[in-house]
Amino acid sequence: MRQQSRMEKWGKMGLARRIHLTEFDHRRLLGLLALVRHRLGLGLRRELEEKMSGAIVLPQARIPRDVVTMNSKVLIRDLTTQVLRPLRLAFPGAPKSDTPDVSILAPLGMALLGARESEEILLLPGRQACRWLVEKVAYQPEASGNFVR
Repeated sequence: MRQQSRMEKWGKMGLARRIHLTEFDHRRLLGLLALVRHRLGLGLRRELEEKMSGAIVLPQARIPRDVVTMNSKVLIRDLTTQVLRPLRLAFPGAPKSDTPDVSILAPLGMALLGARESEEILLLPGRQACRWLVEKVAYQPEASGNFVR
């Protein structure tokens, strides 16, 4: 029997559901995965592969406005400390923006991909769980008509 990933175990928090991805992000993420496959930890690699293989892939113009896509700027709340953080979900090496970046290859970045406003995210770094709430998708390229990124 196949061992469950962290994403499957914590489905209530949005990690095991089918996410929405744009066709554009899906293509770019497949390319990135091919480049970093041997450098990315096995657990993170499997999680990204599973997330992408189960994704509902849509044209950019059809992605819901409340979905975190690549280059989206979000406000997330740490549910332990109640601290609100602005972040942009970015590819490694992307030009910096006015919002702090979180890489898609980081556990938090991977968890944000495809998340929706009001969704709770659970991360398990080491033994202590970290819970985050996606308060707002402050900017989504697709919702702003930015289809060339």
